[in-house]
Amino acid sequence: MATIFTACRSPAIQGGCCRGFGCCLPWTPRACPQWPNWSPSVPTACRSSSPCLRTTTFEWVVTGASSQGSGLIGRYFTGQSLGGTAVYLRTENVDFTWNTSPAPGVSVNDFSVEWSGQVQAPSSGTYQFQTVSDDGVRLALNNATLIDNWANHGTTTDTSGPVQLLAGQRVPISLKYFNGNATGTVRLLWKKPGAGAFEVVPASVLFGDLSIATGLRATYFNNTTLSGVPVLERVESPNFDWGQGAPDPKVQADGFSVRWQGSLVVSTSGDYEFRTEADDGVRMWGGGIVDPVINRWSASGAVVADTVGPVALTAGQTVPITLEYFDQDKAAVVRLLWKTPGSSAFVPVPASNLLSTLANAAPVMTALTDRQGLRGVADSVTVSARDPEGAALSYSASGLPSGMSIDAATGVISGTPTVSGVYAVLVTATDSDRMSGQAGFTWTITEPLAEVDPIEAPPILAGQTASYRPVVKSAGSVEYIWQFGDGSADTAASTSPNADHVYTTPGVYLVNLIIRSTVDGSRKTVSFRQAVTTPVTAKAPLASTNILVEPRTDVAPRLWVLSPDNSTVTVFELPSMNRLGEVSTGGSGPTTLGLVPNGPVVVVNQTSGNLVVIDQNSGSVSASLPTPRGSRPYGIVFSPLGDFAYVSYEATGQVVKYDLTGAVVGTLTVGGNPRHLSISADGSRLFVSRFTTAPQPGEGTASVRGDINGVKTGGEVIEVNTAAFTTQRRIVLQHSDRLDTTVTGSGVPNYLAAAVISPDGKSAWVPSKQDNIGRGMLRSRQQLDFQNSVRAISSRIDLTANQEDYAARVDHDNAGLATAAAFHPTGAYLFVALETSREVAVVDPVGRRELFRINVGRAPQGLTVSADGRTLYVQNFMDRSVSVVDLSPLVRNGLLESKLITTASTVVTEALAPAVLLGKQLFYDAKDTRLARDGYLSCAVCHAEGADDGRVWDFTGFGEGLRNTIDLRGKAGGQGFQHWSGNFDEIQDFEGQIRNFAQGSGLMGYNEFYGGTRSTPLGDPKAGLSADLDALASYVKSLSTPVDSPWRQADGTLTATAQLGRQTYLNAQCASCHGTPGFPGSATPLRDVGTLKASSGTRSGGTLTGIDVPSLAGVWATAPYLHDGSAATLEDAVRAHTKNTIQPPAAEMAQLVEYLRQINADSGTQSQAAARAKAAAQGTGGLKKGRGG
Repeated sequence: MATIFTACRSPAIQGGCCRGFGCCLPWTPRACPQWPNWSPSVPTACRSSSPCLRTTTFEWVVTGASSQGSGLIGRYFTGQSLGGTAVYLRTENVDFTWNTSPAPGVSVNDFSVEWSGQVQAPSSGTYQFQTVSDDGVRLALNNATLIDNWANHGTTTDTSGPVQLLAGQRVPISLKYFNGNATGTVRLLWKKPGAGAFEVVPASVLFGDLSIATGLRATYFNNTTLSGVPVLERVESPNFDWGQGAPDPKVQADGFSVRWQGSLVVSTSGDYEFRTEADDGVRMWGGGIVDPVINRWSASGAVVADTVGPVALTAGQTVPITLEYFDQDKAAVVRLLWKTPGSSAFVPVPASNLLSTLANAAPVMTALTDRQGLRGVADSVTVSARDPEGAALSYSASGLPSGMSIDAATGVISGTPTVSGVYAVLVTATDSDRMSGQAGFTWTITEPLAEVDPIEAPPILAGQTASYRPVVKSAGSVEYIWQFGDGSADTAASTSPNADHVYTTPGVYLVNLIIRSTVDGSRKTVSFRQAVTTPVTAKAPLASTNILVEPRTDVAPRLWVLSPDNSTVTVFELPSMNRLGEVSTGGSGPTTLGLVPNGPVVVVNQTSGNLVVIDQNSGSVSASLPTPRGSRPYGIVFSPLGDFAYVSYEATGQVVKYDLTGAVVGTLTVGGNPRHLSISADGSRLFVSRFTTAPQPGEGTASVRGDINGVKTGGEVIEVNTAAFTTQRRIVLQHSDRLDTTVTGSGVPNYLAAAVISPDGKSAWVPSKQDNIGRGMLRSRQQLDFQNSVRAISSRIDLTANQEDYAARVDHDNAGLATAAAFHPTGAYLFVALETSREVAVVDPVGRRELFRINVGRAPQGLTVSADGRTLYVQNFMDRSVSVVDLSPLVRNGLLESKLITTASTVVTEALAPAVLLGKQLFYDAKDTRLARDGYLSCAVCHAEGADDGRVWDFTGFGEGLRNTIDLRGKAGGQGFQHWSGNFDEIQDFEGQIRNFAQGSGLMGYNEFYGGTRSTPLGDPKAGLSADLDALASYVKSLSTPVDSPWRQADGTLTATAQLGRQTYLNAQCASCHGTPGFPGSATPLRDVGTLKASSGTRSGGTLTGIDVPSLAGVWATAPYLHDGSAATLEDAVRAHTKNTIQPPAAEMAQLVEYLRQINADSGTQSQAAARAKAAAQGTGGLKKGRGG
């Protein structure tokens, strides 16, 4: 056994299994496709300042031990005179008839060979040697010629005289041969003492002449894939630093690859270690192992050392070895080194210890697993094996079921079994030297059993009887056993497939129908799920949404889908999905729409700030109600009782109650960032989701907590008593304390979507993300990584206990953000949209578990289910489409699957420029492996709609420090340097973050990213080198408008207090850094205003001398403040400027803060009354107007 140590390199252990940023902290072993048989163990040394080591064990097979030979060394020459340099060396015994070339680089009809080494007699006595050849042959033993027929001739047998040999003694032997014909024959035989016939001298008594070792055989290619026709072959020792030059005039300087093959021989027994040093891809095989013992097959640009060993070798052994290397560009370095027994240093392996011949090792077969098959049913299995020397293999098999056979060339076993039974199959792979490897497996052939159509298993109520009536085909002689999955006993075997069962408790149960043959006892299991539910409420609860089904009496229902970027709503007829039209929403930035009970559709336009009633007949705006300036209305929901509408004002933290005339009958302040709403079936309970979670205790410091004096903090859902229109309670979705693993994680719920209420009214589920703000090298000594930074979750609220059911929280693995949810009408299933991974998760709400996923389009953000529960409609925001999904396999047959019926486009004419649209699609996506690994980290997962997520992240491990997420809106990507430390000078610098943090492969090509200094921020420009990366930058640059402040006067001008504060702003010289008008910030150098502290960290790993000056446009909406989020309010932020800013007295401070709260992109002196009047004039009237057919 030997031990491998491989350095951990950022951003990944190339070719290994520890993928993380920087060093592997914590180091977590996981399955490795490259080394399936490895059993990794946690390394003892793992430091951020030194390589992280991975340890594993493997078995290294060595050949040519002193007690048994592996053949003579044959040196092959072009021409018939044994002249010049040998073009090929190989270890073998001599028993050949050639119809093709005997070796690479050798012509079939014009070559010569010399085999040399020693022969060891197994017993003492008189031997005779014999050759069979069709041209020249010459045999010498102990330097004495025994046979000499060095001339052209036909196939001839020549026999030596008697020779006395001693058992165990090795005698020098040499056999020379030339061929000048289209075929070649040469054989070396002997007759042992007492034997009556000659036989081929076996390889086991032949020992190669190791004194001819001169290096490995090198084959060069003018590509990086070791493919195509070689351009150069030679023998050498791999110890090269070619610099910028080429290895040979025939080989190009960049973009080449080379394979060295042969054997290693040692003269001293002991433990050896081996090392490769290479600037680009390198991998090494040794000792006949199928998988590489060193595997770093990627370009790194810098010389990296990989070490393997120790491995025990014996003097005189020959060990097969293969080394492969490719050079991408720039310098080319590759070396093979070793540390010999007793030495403390690695040195190049001398050419004298390398043979350009392979010590033949047996083929190694891939393990075979036991199989089952049916009599009379065609089957096949592919056997695979690898020969360490790369020789062609032939396959054979014994013990196959009757009717099955193996293809000798391909290893495919195929046919139709004709007899049932249990078969012990042994498969053999043999190389050209008759070395073989074997693998076995058990193949059980049973009698064919019944075929069963999908079983009818619709959801039922608890206490009802589930009746199963399978349609069985080709049953034969069988019996049936049922397992109902609820803890009840298996049914007795019956000849009838039918069954009835009463389920007493809600849930989704795994039901098995076992079909058992009465002939041989073989079994077949048919499985499905039975959903058991509770009674639903008389009316359905409702939630704000961007997609809804409009039921209509006696006519086809219609589907309404918002397109926010186009400010349109598209209407489809159901179930045909015939598009009836795409109509204007009568404003800009639509977010949600609601259906007045027995009335029209109402759309909320957030950007323009109005509620619009759509006439269902004409598709035109029949009424428009303006909301207060800057209020940014978002969610709307109508009471199921049909009397009131509720609208959230995100900017002002309010929920407003409207009657159906459009009159405001109540306004309630609920806290910052209210977006989505949901309402109970009786209209008495309104639930308000605060989209962005407020700063957590200590979030602006090195120590984040999830409670205040034992009281849990986290995401918040506000319950409102609709009758009194008061806050009933705040329901906290607590900070998760689960361990960070590959399938779970800690963190605080954030970006909360609507709390969708179950049809029975007993619970509500809140989709969101979970931000792991407690993780980081400063806060937890654990590096943020692609899967333990942001995770998609769904949280359950118990509406009887009126608190979160924390234990029921579902972690949606391999996804970063859950954006919407919808219940099946029976309550059996919950559907959750996963924005980053382009999926919809199907959840068992009783079992609190995810069952399976449905693939949909980019950035799913809205869901609705048809009234009959058979169809799911998904709004794919970034594909401008609706996925129409058939749920029948699930809700009719209990199968964990669905079918895509169609995908319908929602937009006829795209409003965004092509580059901006492409960039936005990339911004929202993590399914594309160029952008992220395993679907977690998109740009939008922290910058939804270009805003911030209110979080302070610990980026200490990335060479930064505590960093407050920046709102991108109003920046247009044109604020000079990016980030608080100014460590990026172009949006395209996020390519590095995509690669190193999100673990995507990147939008730039390898050569483009690593060319010059482009791989480092502030290095050579990346713009113009990747159309996709430039498109991403185009989208960020399109975010040119900050959100309007709701604190200005109705006409858009500054209040009197803010005007006084503006003068204070100028007097205190705030404009010298932050500027005016436009408040660009960031164009100035880094500034230290007294906010730096130890937790501020560094700038790209260097000294942090100051902070990039932020823009103040829209600053009212970006709490918490400062680079580390340590200022909860604008006043706190101003007072933190302790070095170079005048601190105004209390009265002026209040005026200054009021001015800061009212800063938009303009100066605040121009009235916007005209624009507001135009928006208000788009329609008037109540919310009932516009009801059509």
